[in-house]
Amino acid sequence: MIGIRRLLKGLIPLVLVCLPAAVLAEMPEWRTVTPEELSMRSEPKAPGAPAIILYMQVDRDEFLSREERYLQIKILTEEGRSAANVRIDFDEKLERVRDIEARTIRKDGTIVPFTGEIFEAPIAKGSEQKIKSKSFALQEAEVGSVIEYRYSRRFNVGFELRWLLANHLFTREARYSFKAGWPTRYSSPRGLPPGTEPLEVDKKRGVVRLHTHNVPAVVDEEFSPPDTENGYVLNLIPAVDWDRPAKDAETFWKRHADQQRNSTRYFLNGSGSLRKAVLELAPESDAPEVRLRKIFDACAGLRNRSYEPERSEEEVERANVRETLNVRDVWKKKYGWSRDIDLLFMGMAREAGFTVAEIWLASREKTFFDPQQVDTRWLNWLYIGVMLDGKERYFSPGTRFLPFGQIVWGGTSVKALRIDEKTHSWIKMPAPSPDEARTRQVVRLKLADDGVLTGTVTATYTGREAMWRRNREHNEDATHRREFLESDITKTLTGEAIAKVLVEPDWDGAGDFVVKYELTLPDRVLSAGNRRLMPAGWFVGYSNDAFRRPERISPIYFGYPWDNEEDVEIELPSGWTLDGAPAARRVDQKVLLYTMEVGSDRNVVRMKRHFRLDLTLVTASSYGAIHKFYEDMRAGDVQQVVIKTAAR
Repeated sequence: MIGIRRLLKGLIPLVLVCLPAAVLAEMPEWRTVTPEELSMRSEPKAPGAPAIILYMQVDRDEFLSREERYLQIKILTEEGRSAANVRIDFDEKLERVRDIEARTIRKDGTIVPFTGEIFEAPIAKGSEQKIKSKSFALQEAEVGSVIEYRYSRRFNVGFELRWLLANHLFTREARYSFKAGWPTRYSSPRGLPPGTEPLEVDKKRGVVRLHTHNVPAVVDEEFSPPDTENGYVLNLIPAVDWDRPAKDAETFWKRHADQQRNSTRYFLNGSGSLRKAVLELAPESDAPEVRLRKIFDACAGLRNRSYEPERSEEEVERANVRETLNVRDVWKKKYGWSRDIDLLFMGMAREAGFTVAEIWLASREKTFFDPQQVDTRWLNWLYIGVMLDGKERYFSPGTRFLPFGQIVWGGTSVKALRIDEKTHSWIKMPAPSPDEARTRQVVRLKLADDGVLTGTVTATYTGREAMWRRNREHNEDATHRREFLESDITKTLTGEAIAKVLVEPDWDGAGDFVVKYELTLPDRVLSAGNRRLMPAGWFVGYSNDAFRRPERISPIYFGYPWDNEEDVEIELPSGWTLDGAPAARRVDQKVLLYTMEVGSDRNVVRMKRHFRLDLTLVTASSYGAIHKFYEDMRAGDVQQVVIKTAAR
C-alpha cells in the first residue's frame, strides 16, 4: 500500500525523451462481454446495485497531452438505466473531449452502435475555468443490457492528474496507465482499495500502471465533500525538484517560496515609479482603510482579461493587446490578467506604506490541500495580505465582483502559503461567515377573489450570493440574463410561479445584487369552502428537500455558510380575514437557526421566515442533529395559514 509517507521517497525517474508513436496511448479496444455478464441479474459483492462497471480503462500520455477513457457498464435494474444517460464534464480552458463512440449490447448479444446526437452545454465558468459537458443517451439500453463508450481528452496545457479509484458505481475491474513526460512522485493519502495489485513502475518506458478489482461504489449523498476527498485516490505529482530532490516537505516548500518570491520581485520591479500615482489616488491624509480601499477600487476597475471571452490569436493581434511585463506596464496599459492586477495592488499598497505579503492557496472546491503533498499545482489562487489596523487582511482585486476584504468561499478555512520579503509560513485563512452570503426576499402580493396571487418580490443578494450570480452571467447577453434571473427566483418557489424582471441588478459592481420582479402565483392558495389555505414557507424549493434520509455515511460539506430571510405580506380581498395562524416557531442549534412568525394587521397577512446556517464541514456522526433540524424546519414550512370570509 502506498501511503502519504512514501510521497517523497516515491520519486520515479521517468524518461524525458519522446518515445516512438507506436508505443503511445491509443483508443482502447471494445472488450468482449462474456455470457455470464450478459445473463447476470445482480452483483453479489454489491447487493442491490442498480448498475455496475464491468470494466474501465484509463490511459494517460503526457507526451501527446491526451487521455483515453473506456467504460463498460451492466444495467441491473430499471433505476440503473439512468447510466445510459451519459454526461462528460470538462474544462474548456484546459482540455477538449473528442472521438466519442458508444454502443449498446442487448441481452441476446446484439450490438447496437450509437448514432444519435451529442449535446454540448455550459455548466459553470470563471476567470480560471469554463466547465462544459457533452452528453448523449443510449436509447436502446434496457435492464440486462450492457452499455459501453470511449472517448479522448486532449489537454491544452499541463493538467493536474488524480485517478479517482472509486466511482459512483461498483467497479469489477479497472486498469490505469500513465506515461509521464517528467519525473513523477505518487501518493495515495487514503491507501489503495483492498485487492489492488501492487503499483507497477516501468522505469525503462516511463510508465506507471495500476490494476484494481471489486472497488465499492462511492456513496452518492447530497452535500458531500469533493470526490477526490471522499474515496480512494492516486495522485501523480510532477517532481519539479527532480534534479535536486528535497529531503522533506519543509525543504521543498522553502525552495518553492524562494523561487516564488524572486518571481514576484521581478514583476514588482519598478513599482517605486508608481508612488506619485499612489499618493494622488490615496493621499496620506486619508485614514488607512480609506487609502487601501481607493487603491483596491482602482485596481479592480482595470480591464481584466481573465474574464473576457476567449479570442483567437488573430483577434488578439488585431486588437493590439500586448502582454504586461511588470506592474508599471499594468498600470500604464490599464489592463492585465487577474494575477497581474493582484500584484499591481500589492505593489501600490507597498508604496502607500502598508506591510504586504503574497498568499497562495488551493481552493477547497476541488480538493482539501495538504502541504505534505508537495504539489505546487494546487496553489494557484493568489491573495494579497495587508496589515490594516494591526491585523492582516486579504484582498484580490483581480477576482472580479469580489468585495473589498472578502475571500472567495473556496479560499476560506484552508491552509495557505504566506510569502513576505524574507520568510514564508503556513497560515489558516479566515473562516466564512453567514453574513457574507445573505439572501433577503421582500414579497408584496394581493390575493384576488379567484385565488391568484399577484404583486412583486424584491430579492437582495449580498457577498458570495451576489458574486456567483454575476460571475455566471458576466459574458451573457441581456436575454440570457433575464432568463437566468427569472428561473433563479421561480426555482426556489414551490408550485407554479411566473416571474418577470421589473428592475435589473447592477451586473458590474461588487455590492448588493438587487432584482425586482413582477410575480404571479396561480396555485399557491387552496380553496376549502369559505376558507382558503396557504403554506407558511415560501422560498423553500432548495432547502426543504435536503437531508431526508435517516442515516448518513459521508461527512456533510457545505461550501459556505448562509443567511436567508423572507418578508411576505399578502393583502386580502375585502371581507377576508386571518382565521388560523401557526404558532411562532424557533429551532436553534447555535450553528443552525430557523424561525417562522405569522401575523396580521386588518386585511394584511404577514409571514416572516429566517434560516441561518453556520457550518462548513462536519462528520457523519453529527448527521442526526442536522437531520432533525431539517425535519423540524420542514414541519414549520408546511404549516397552513388559514383565511376566511363570511359564509356564502
